[in-house]
Amino acid sequence: MFVYYFTLPGSQFLVGALPLPDGAYQPNGGHGRIRYKLPADFDRSQVLYNLDYARQEFTAKPLVIVEWFFDAIQLRQNNYHHAIALMGRTMSMAQEQLLCNHISISSRILIMLNENKQSSAAKEAICRRLSRFFYTKVCTFPPPKTRVGELTPEDIKNMS
Repeated sequence: MFVYYFTLPGSQFLVGALPLPDGAYQPNGGHGRIRYKLPADFDRSQVLYNLDYARQEFTAKPLVIVEWFFDAIQLRQNNYHHAIALMGRTMSMAQEQLLCNHISISSRILIMLNENKQSSAAKEAICRRLSRFFYTKVCTFPPPKTRVGELTPEDIKNMS
């Protein structure tokens, strides 16, 4: 069993996301997706998963923004360490401020949200907001792939 931790801004406490046994919790009715549950008082709008590690990566690769922490973990497993997760498909003002405060103004950002109707609108909105501060680009997945978990290491290499 794995435990993933998030450091809340201004706090020394850790919040964990624990994979649960089969049948315990299934977002979207299961549908073959990873099952997890965050604590009830966890405020996703205040967190950018993996920000501390991603900003320490000195690389020419762009910073990749994904929807969920499992997507960031998937990229890390495919040797792409410069990725952060929004913990949803929208970016809050607090998350935007975290990026502006911790990422160099010369950074390039690649927005890699899932390919669906809701995420398409979110990608464009995030790109408009961040393009005021950074070079920002929206990523589209090679068909028929629609989410980060379906990408191969070669796909990831070609996108960055």
